Amino acid sequence: MSEVRWPDMWGEGLLFAFSGVDGDSNWSHHFVGSLLGDRPGVALHCRPDVIVSFEPRQGEITALRPRYVLGDAFEMDVELSTGVVAQCCLAFSNWQTLVGRCSSELELVTAPAWRETIQNACGHLALAREREAGGTRWALALHPTTAHLALELAHKAVRLPVESVLRERRSFVGRQSLGGTTAPTDERTYRKCVSVLKVNALSPEGRIARRWTTPDRWPHRHMWLWDSVFHAFGWQYLNQRWAQELLLALLESQEPDGRIPLSVKPEGENPLQSQPPIIAQGVWDVFERHGDADFLEACYEPLGRFIAWWFAERDRNENGLLEWWKDERDELCHCGESGMDNSPRFDQPGLDEAIDLNSYVVREMNLLARMAAALGKRDEEQQWRQRAAELAGLVNERLWNEEVGLYFDRRATDGEFVAIKTCASLAPLYAGIPPFERATRLVEHLTNPDEFWTPLPVPSVAVDEPTHSDDMWRGSSWLNYNYLIYRGLLEYGFRDEAAELRRRTMVQIQHWYEQRGAIYEFYDCQAAVEPYALHRKGGAGTEGGYGMGTVRDLGWTAAVYIALAHSAE
Repeated sequence: MSEVRWPDMWGEGLLFAFSGVDGDSNWSHHFVGSLLGDRPGVALHCRPDVIVSFEPRQGEITALRPRYVLGDAFEMDVELSTGVVAQCCLAFSNWQTLVGRCSSELELVTAPAWRETIQNACGHLALAREREAGGTRWALALHPTTAHLALELAHKAVRLPVESVLRERRSFVGRQSLGGTTAPTDERTYRKCVSVLKVNALSPEGRIARRWTTPDRWPHRHMWLWDSVFHAFGWQYLNQRWAQELLLALLESQEPDGRIPLSVKPEGENPLQSQPPIIAQGVWDVFERHGDADFLEACYEPLGRFIAWWFAERDRNENGLLEWWKDERDELCHCGESGMDNSPRFDQPGLDEAIDLNSYVVREMNLLARMAAALGKRDEEQQWRQRAAELAGLVNERLWNEEVGLYFDRRATDGEFVAIKTCASLAPLYAGIPPFERATRLVEHLTNPDEFWTPLPVPSVAVDEPTHSDDMWRGSSWLNYNYLIYRGLLEYGFRDEAAELRRRTMVQIQHWYEQRGAIYEFYDCQAAVEPYALHRKGGAGTEGGYGMGTVRDLGWTAAVYIALAHSAE
């Protein structure tokens, strides 16, 4: 393993599950865990949690020295107060079986304790042990319905060669390479991000007939629209087929009216809302990198139908500008459709012509024009370009505030600006909407330390806004948005600003990985508060809204690091 710099940071709450990259996963019978922070082990989210940990037979643990920590396997030395250095390892052999080994100074402990089998909401869990020279091998197996079958699985798995299982789990991450990039990239953090994308990848199941991805195996679990596109931005550098399939899985979830749901799960109803339309960007990026015309052809028509749905369903005052759907009854998530759930942009009731939504749609229509040209559909190319230009013209006419020098949402009822400086005000850069003079004014706001140019840009709400806080989309920095702004800066030629935004983004992802072992959902824009301690829809840490703290090992942050590492800039 000396030739690979493995991710080796241990941390509480890191995701642990069998990946669809290595075989069949199972969404329906959820066998997913989170690593413990103070000792080697995992909390399996089996409702209630089942704790599996390695404990010293004598003395106490004084230090953990991991050799590697992946989303489906770890191996480490454990220093004990007796002066002994013990060893342990743990890995998924398949979606329903964990195998491990520990030296004789350690023992496997479960909580709640059981001898052979136990039943909970996930099914039947069974435990098998075998003594070997110098220690113990063991296996933990889940069977959805039957205790004796779970026990059979466990007794079969305990005979597996553990080192072979560990080698298989390391294989995908170990094969990935930075490819000579000159970006300020840390190899260990890069492979951690690869591991995060891997653990959040699932095999086909139920009505999702393709390989697909989820933001995080716990607690979100489902396939979310714009998260999946950001995943593709990273996956295109790891595996072409995965990048294509996760986008096709999104498009194949399309409803008869053209809507692509906010989230999809293998079984059950889909929500009635959608999410930011950025799929064409993911499709075009993958096509440009890999050049598969059949893939482009398969995506083109569904993408056009999706754009038609937005104009049919989200221009309720029929003035040509689009509005998000808001749920004013939900106190914690005013506008989940926007992806910026609790932004102060949405504190007031009523329809708002949305600067980010209209920007996304302009960008998507221009990309559809490129697709049409690549597919030889010249008439459609011109139609898409004309429609994009018309919508961009409306954005510049109606959503630009000349006095402030920013774009804002505008109330559809009285025409008043929702004059709150958020990262959404910079979305037109990504879409190529502003003339250069206006783009320059946007960049002046972006690079103002009193607004957006914080130690970790770009705060979701400017720091000089009265509504700014560290609560999710009310001020914390979301690095997926950084990536869109970064691309916009490059397209306008602001290369120095783009390079600095990339540097600060990557440095902070690496910093907090080295501190806590995790890749986080969002970060403190001041780079001071630990991500797990930030507020999430009203509460801090594990007391965040819906009982969730800041999510760890989130897919799109990992994908952004990978994409930035491979950036040509």
